[in-house]
Amino acid sequence: MWACLNILSGPELSLSTYKLWLEAPAWFNVILNKDLICTITINNLKKNEEISRSGWEVNFTKKKLMEQIMECIGHIRSLAMSTTALYFVVNHVLPQGKCKWNITSVFQKILQH
Repeated sequence: MWACLNILSGPELSLSTYKLWLEAPAWFNVILNKDLICTITINNLKKNEEISRSGWEVNFTKKKLMEQIMECIGHIRSLAMSTTALYFVVNHVLPQGKCKWNITSVFQKILQH
């Protein structure tokens, strides 16, 4: 199992591959924590050079990215881990501006449930 976690902590786990890893326990006969897989996926976004945090963005430019992030976070069952993932996105992934503003409304909806 630790070998699987070492793989997951690397760049192999991304928004485009995490769904495969959610199904991976069936392949390896190992039970992997789906909350952990999604949390590591979100953490790996910080390493993605395509996501720029420089400057303010007045327009809503990262709509597809935000949809992918919210889909990934939607797989996290733990309220604590999902809010932690959203906090990380707001403070370490998204640029200042409209994208960050929009995701805070999602944050509020999760906290109300």
